Amino acid sequence: QRLFQHTLRKLTVRLRSVYCKDNTFAVKNIKKVIGANVRGYRKKLGYSQEKMRTLGDLTPEFISSVENGHENPKAETIVKLAKVLKIIPGKLFEPNSFKEA
Repeated sequence: QRLFQHTLRKLTVRLRSVYCKDNTFAVKNIKKVIGANVRGYRKKLGYSQEKMRTLGDLTPEFISSVENGHENPKAETIVKLAKVLKIIPGKLFEPNSFKEA
């Protein structure tokens, strides 16, 4: 339970920057955060969208849609993306986390 509370606290802090001023969760913003991180980590690894297809069974069109903030990936897809990008899934929710890596 202690670990759960600690993890929840860390996630809340990470997501604070994607909340609106009225403190409601902004899905549009989180899609942009995820997309920017996918693009950033992908480019850091030198992967093309086509390479992502071979490594993670994800179409280049889907990757492009995620990177542009148009797609809201399911939890399974977040895990798959993180595995291909060699990061933990939570990193995709942290604004600009690819810059720290």
